[in-house]
Amino acid sequence: MPFNRPTRAVSTPDGEMYVSDGYGQHRVHRFGVDGELKGSWGEAGQGPGQFALPHDVWVDPRDRVLVCDRENARVELFDREGRYLGEWPGLANPMQIFVRDDVVYLAESNQRVSILTLDGDVLARWGSKGTSADQFTNAPHSIWVDSRGDIYVSEVVDPNKIQKYVRTAT
Repeated sequence: MPFNRPTRAVSTPDGEMYVSDGYGQHRVHRFGVDGELKGSWGEAGQGPGQFALPHDVWVDPRDRVLVCDRENARVELFDREGRYLGEWPGLANPMQIFVRDDVVYLAESNQRVSILTLDGDVLARWGSKGTSADQFTNAPHSIWVDSRGDIYVSEVVDPNKIQKYVRTAT
């Protein structure tokens, strides 16, 4: 296997799997439905298709592979074969991505959560350092959204907590 301290694996509706391999190398791996490696891409750096720490991966409804390039403070977008399509720069070190109902949710390590369109436009954003309901003690690490639209954000480095943000009517 090509792994060296991978950070996330995600499967697609058609059975492929993508793995972000961030701590030991700077790559994304693509596996077929048979489990065989179909290809890998990426290398260390700051340019298009390069990574400083690919921390998470997701395949969105447009069939694009979204990669949280944490230390380069961006999400890079690729087609499923690994061809670079673009990026969403200027993020606060994205840790994890979640997509539901054509909305992108990002946990960012610099005490922030962002909600984006599939085009990368900001719909909402909150967070700062602290202990109140809209703040984070350390760094949001994981994010999940349930079928009602409620958002769950966890911090895994002291104090190991999870916060729930309940969707309200708009």
